[in-house]
Amino acid sequence: MPEVFDVIAMRKEITDDLPPPTVVLFQELERFNKLIEKISDSIVNLIRALAGEIGMSADLDELSQSLFNG
Repeated sequence: MPEVFDVIAMRKEITDDLPPPTVVLFQELERFNKLIEKISDSIVNLIRALAGEIGMSADLDELSQSLFNG
């Protein structure tokens, strides 16, 4: 999984007023970061469920089937 983007550090690099496309870019990066975190958490939980450390929920079972089917 890719690392999350450091949006705060990126904003500090820009000293001028933010043009509208840049504002939209930062909003999309924040959403993408949430998506990366959710996917990473789901994969970690799936690995733990397959190892028997936690119970297999319906969501994790559906995730495993989706990954298996490609």
